Amino acid sequence: MQLTPWENERKHQPLREDIRYLGNLLGQVLREQAGPEVYAREEELRLGFKQLRATPDDQALRARLEAAIAELDTATAAQVLRAFTLYFQLVNLAEQHHRVRRIRQRGQEAEAPAPAGSLDAVIGGLVGQGVSPAALQALLNQLSIAPVLTAHPTEALRRTVLEKLHGLSHALTARDSGVLEPAERRRLDARIAAEIECLWQTDEVHHRAPSVLDEVRHGLYYLDEVLFDAAPRVWQSLEEALAHHYPQASWTVPPFLRFGSWMGGDRDGNPYVTAETTYEALLMAHKRLLRRHLAQAERLSADLSQSTHWVGVSDTLTESLRADAQRFPEVVREAQERNPAEPYRQKLAVIQHRLQRTRACWPDTLAAAQAFKASPDEAGYPDAQSLLQELALLQASLVEQRGARIAHDRLDTWRRQLAMFGFHGARLDFRQHSEVHRAALADVVDTLRLLERPFATLSEAEATAWVLGELAGHRPLVPEDLTDFAPATQEVLRTFRAIATARRTFGPAAIGSFIVSMTTCPLDVLLVLLFAREVGLFRAEAGGRVRSGLQVVPLFETVADLRAAPRILAALLEVPVFRAHLRAFDDVQEVMLGYSDSNKDGGILTSAWELYQAQQAIWAVARPAGVSLRLFHGRGGSVGRGGGPSHLAILAQPPGTVAGRLKLTEQGEVISQKYGLDSLARRNLELVTSAVIEASLRPELHAAAPQEVARWEAVLADLSRRALVAYRGWVYDDPDFLDFLQQVTPLSVLAGLQLGSRPAKRRASLRIEDLRAIPWVFAWTQTRMILPGWLGVGTALEGFCLADPQRNPEVLATMARQFPFFRVLLSNVAMTLAKADPAIASRYVSGLAGDEARLQRLWDALQAEYHRSVRLVTQVLGHEALLADDPTLRRSIAVRNPYVDPINYLQVDLLRRHRASGEALDPALRDALKLSVSGIAAGLKNTG
Repeated sequence: MQLTPWENERKHQPLREDIRYLGNLLGQVLREQAGPEVYAREEELRLGFKQLRATPDDQALRARLEAAIAELDTATAAQVLRAFTLYFQLVNLAEQHHRVRRIRQRGQEAEAPAPAGSLDAVIGGLVGQGVSPAALQALLNQLSIAPVLTAHPTEALRRTVLEKLHGLSHALTARDSGVLEPAERRRLDARIAAEIECLWQTDEVHHRAPSVLDEVRHGLYYLDEVLFDAAPRVWQSLEEALAHHYPQASWTVPPFLRFGSWMGGDRDGNPYVTAETTYEALLMAHKRLLRRHLAQAERLSADLSQSTHWVGVSDTLTESLRADAQRFPEVVREAQERNPAEPYRQKLAVIQHRLQRTRACWPDTLAAAQAFKASPDEAGYPDAQSLLQELALLQASLVEQRGARIAHDRLDTWRRQLAMFGFHGARLDFRQHSEVHRAALADVVDTLRLLERPFATLSEAEATAWVLGELAGHRPLVPEDLTDFAPATQEVLRTFRAIATARRTFGPAAIGSFIVSMTTCPLDVLLVLLFAREVGLFRAEAGGRVRSGLQVVPLFETVADLRAAPRILAALLEVPVFRAHLRAFDDVQEVMLGYSDSNKDGGILTSAWELYQAQQAIWAVARPAGVSLRLFHGRGGSVGRGGGPSHLAILAQPPGTVAGRLKLTEQGEVISQKYGLDSLARRNLELVTSAVIEASLRPELHAAAPQEVARWEAVLADLSRRALVAYRGWVYDDPDFLDFLQQVTPLSVLAGLQLGSRPAKRRASLRIEDLRAIPWVFAWTQTRMILPGWLGVGTALEGFCLADPQRNPEVLATMARQFPFFRVLLSNVAMTLAKADPAIASRYVSGLAGDEARLQRLWDALQAEYHRSVRLVTQVLGHEALLADDPTLRRSIAVRNPYVDPINYLQVDLLRRHRASGEALDPALRDALKLSVSGIAAGLKNTG
């Protein structure tokens, strides 16, 4: 492939060279592997669409390209799609590699200032702003940042492909080293070409729907291969920044970065997440982490070769070895014979033995775990803390015996890894829809005749009173045998039994929160505590005390639920048994905010504003009650699902709402973009950490005077009302909109493409309300309309400006300059508008909706809104064009467009073929469509 130069700046010259290099290799592989005919078709489309971008009014050229696509048989179309898709995979790889290269280059510049957003820059700034060591230490004591990896079908690539791309990145790094001899360089080039050849011969997408455990493996890849090593270095960087900028202070920095996962625990609308798969997910994670810890023990044993002939050991370590000899005589005897006079290696032999024994207390199935009774002598390490204590013993002995440098090398790294990841890797969260729990409790109550009338006939107040009565008592509701209940009820009850079993088997550190989707009232939260009581995870005790082992998290998703959130939280905090439950969690209540569903419900502007208000309102409820909040931001990859730069988004949160604690989802393609390489992972984790510190300690730095902010918030309320009316007028009130969605997007075939384990809908209905937010955004993004990222914004901004043309445009411009929340919101909308392309979207309308006047009418109105949004957003931001303040991204989009366009045209043609057949999705056609989805995702660098 002959590729367009990327950028003209000298700093990006290596990126341009990498893309040309990889593209030439891909062209060579394409000719050899697919043959000259496929290569010719690919080149015809590549050159043709590149020319069409330069001359968009050339209708003859457009017709010729469409005819060329129509002539392709499905097999050849799939080959051409593979070529463009692999091209974008290589371009994305080159971009990631270049970002790492730039990070390293900046780090090597002795006089260069610390990069913006780095921990060094932020801690240095706090010194200049007069933040005292005491204030900073108080924040560090409660600092808690938890990225949560979630399984969503927006990352269409297989893990095999990701691993190969990861290997290619290492090869590019070696190629950059500058110390290769000519023969070594030739061998490296041959290896890179062979890897691209292997990628061509590898299925890049699944040919079956990934299972829940496939998704678990996918997430564990990033935890094991990247984050396990990257996260401890961020912790270390924070300590180094503190020591550098506050040299007179001493610091205690806890392991503030802890990861979470929904993979294997998120059962909302996913019937394939069962009690058994949840247990298997936890076991899989523990096995993988145990292997990493064993490897660290082996490496440390190789390092710690100190002999008592030359150096002593601490009395504590000596005493520990004596105790080990009594408990593990064979292990110690063999270690002493193998490594005489080497006490550290002897101790590490025992540690390795105990780690291997730890595995024995993890039964292979849920049923076995529920029946398992281990004696303390057989249990290995009961938890990671027990192993940490032994490593601390080793470290103290080394320091005491003049081995401080040794202690702070690999041993310190392993201690950090243990503290951050334990034996579990990521805490597993659980999620279920509130209606499922209500239905299950009704089934239990009615089947066992616990009430004189059906549970469903109770009012909310009556049901809440009954549940509270049960929570205060100790009588078990559910018998051991569950066969009398409906299958869905059985699964709910088995889930809670599995959580209790997993907590006992793997320890409390492995178990995260239980999230209640679509929380609409306090009863939805209290029901979870009642089910938890049934399995021993909740118990009311004398004196109003409560023993509780499961944090319950309300999830507020729709606009209505976000508005009701403060009322619901206030009602919960007035319930004595719930307030006592919170004391078991240090008076910290986690609250999850749903970005995706609120966007689908009210549009991007209203969603953002309601989320902003909800955060302020629930904190206003929590503070007087003596409760701290951990806000859990359910952000997706795209702007339409709460995506965008995390660092800026955190700084733009309402002042006082971060407070040192942040939890956020990392979804789909965002995981590979942020955490695919070690340096990128460290940079992204550092950006989030520095933003949380800065937003928590000095929120006033990012806000104007309260009176001014209040006026701006009133403007946002006005804009939100206008945007909501416009958005819902199109999406929910226009009778043709649902048909438009189904006709002109690939929504109808997404479920058949088997991109993820979760069904696309909560219910088998045609209503937009029942469509999940992910396929909603996915479908619009594939067509390049990307409506969820901008619909309603233009109408709101224009309406506000026209209400007072002399004053209001300047009000908005001032807000864009001085109000971080508004500036970040408009910047994210601008990015979406720049990635959207009405010309490409029109091909979907004309190609798939035909000449239906009613659908064309709707599309004309949507196009007008797009152009209105472009005009108003650029005007308010004070820019001449979209992304005028981000030339790198603007050029990236411009360079990518000619290569994404043919994939879109091919997708339209494939969808047209499928619909014309009137039959079920043909396997060959399905695979070609899946390739088109993957190619567009890679080309746009976000899908849903």
